[in-house]
Amino acid sequence: MLTDTLQTTVLNNRILDYIIFIAAFLASIVGVRLIKSIILNRLKAWSEKTLTTIDDFLVGIFEKKLIPILYFGGFYLSFSSLTLADSITLQRYIVK
Repeated sequence: MLTDTLQTTVLNNRILDYIIFIAAFLASIVGVRLIKSIILNRLKAWSEKTLTTIDDFLVGIFEKKLIPILYFGGFYLSFSSLTLADSITLQRYIVK
């Protein structure tokens, strides 16, 4: 019963594929939050101890630019496991 439900196809993907997508995306969110809480907090504490401001600037860039890129990368990698219809993708618009 459960295996039949997981093998049901919706929009060219099995229900199991959607579950894998959600699990991978949630795992990437947890991973980015761990990076943010552990590494970023240590970098902030270290940069506050120094007298220069360049390290504060680099930590700010890391926080404001790299963290959103990591979130998007996690979404992209988990979303790439799904099969998209040709009407959704841009492949039919690419001139060869």
